[in-house]
Amino acid sequence: MKTSSHRDRRLAWAGATMVGMLTIAGCAAEPSTEEESLPVVATQLNWVTNVEFAGMWIAESEGYYAEEGIVAEWLPGGPNVSNTVQIVASGDAPIGLDTNFTSFIDAVSEGADVVLVGAVYQESPLAILSLSENPINSVEDMIGKRIGSPQAQQRELDAIFTINGLEPDYEFVPIGYDVQALVNGDVDGITAFATNQGLILEEQGVDYTSVSWQDLGLDVYSNMIFVDRTYLEENRDLVVAWLRATVKGWEKNADDPEVAAQLAVDVWGADLGLSLSQQIKENINQIPMTTSDLTAESGLLRISAEDIEQKMYPILRAAGMTDLPDVATYVDESLLDEVFGGSATLLR
Repeated sequence: MKTSSHRDRRLAWAGATMVGMLTIAGCAAEPSTEEESLPVVATQLNWVTNVEFAGMWIAESEGYYAEEGIVAEWLPGGPNVSNTVQIVASGDAPIGLDTNFTSFIDAVSEGADVVLVGAVYQESPLAILSLSENPINSVEDMIGKRIGSPQAQQRELDAIFTINGLEPDYEFVPIGYDVQALVNGDVDGITAFATNQGLILEEQGVDYTSVSWQDLGLDVYSNMIFVDRTYLEENRDLVVAWLRATVKGWEKNADDPEVAAQLAVDVWGADLGLSLSQQIKENINQIPMTTSDLTAESGLLRISAEDIEQKMYPILRAAGMTDLPDVATYVDESLLDEVFGGSATLLR
């Protein structure tokens, strides 16, 4: 294994950061001598450390990363964290996750030298939520409606119309991630994570309708896993080890959604004030999104360069994106080929 002195310093910093996080979470234990000797692999997450990363928390709890000979470190994301692709491309973490496929392709097109190696969600968890008294169940229902969304998602909303052969005809209302704009009647629909933001409405006793971006024609990956190209070239064995442990974690998570939810509440998100019941429901909601025909045949986290080229790129073009990068230049399916070795599971 070859690692530059720059990356040694970066990983040492990441490890120090995580020790601080674990201390805050109340779960810091003195690392064993064996653990201290293992290489550290830091990952920049795209959201706060809740149950969205259930497979990782299970893998930590079960010791899968240690079994693979690495120490996994987690750099939390959130609404105030800058573009995770740029963070990885700038050398501040070797591995990262990104929510939006479109923003990931933007970064690659703009020169981010990263390699896409997997995806947690085989379909986007994004959806349009609306009140049941004024439901949005189709693109036709969106016509003339006020749709609230973070600014960066406007082109995806435009693409939904284009994909369905319609001219964009709606009022875009820039909002953050709070569902209250919908509850208060400021908008007719909001773009949101169907896995968790709908649960907030449920807890408030609000009757709502949800239609997924996939059902509206935006069928793309989410929570894509990517690696700094230089790091991958120098440390392929560590990335394969990280992927193998992570796959095991997601496989085991499907057996009992409550385990990772408890870990999120008690350990990884102990300072976030998470609701256990909500975290369990979110995990139950997200597990089906981690599977597809491709994962049934080849295993979790799988990506397909062919699907990106033939199914997802037309969606991006509908969103107004041009000069899309050659898929072969940034997609590498071989790492997960190595992880699975021809099987579709690791634990079963």
